[in-house]
Amino acid sequence: MHCSRSGYGVIAAATGEEGLELALRERPYFIIMDINLPGIDGLETTRRIRRSKIDWNLPIIAMTSFAMAGGRERIIAAGVDAFFEKPIDPLTIMENS
Repeated sequence: MHCSRSGYGVIAAATGEEGLELALRERPYFIIMDINLPGIDGLETTRRIRRSKIDWNLPIIAMTSFAMAGGRERIIAAGVDAFFEKPIDPLTIMENS
């Protein structure tokens, strides 16, 4: 799904597989990846994007509600550059960017 939010073009995917396909086809400037996706999860989707021909400098920012021990290390090891823990306030993120 293509739309516009806060002046930015946004492409949304409902599953990990769709997100991977869109990332490869659309070549976004950055990706906000939900870890808990249907189909392949966000960690595996991130790994597949990193193994693809997409530029390794593509920033991938994870969103997760995981608060488990070792979660941060596991998320970073999958190839994300940073992550936010849910719940988040998207307007706050936009105001501070």
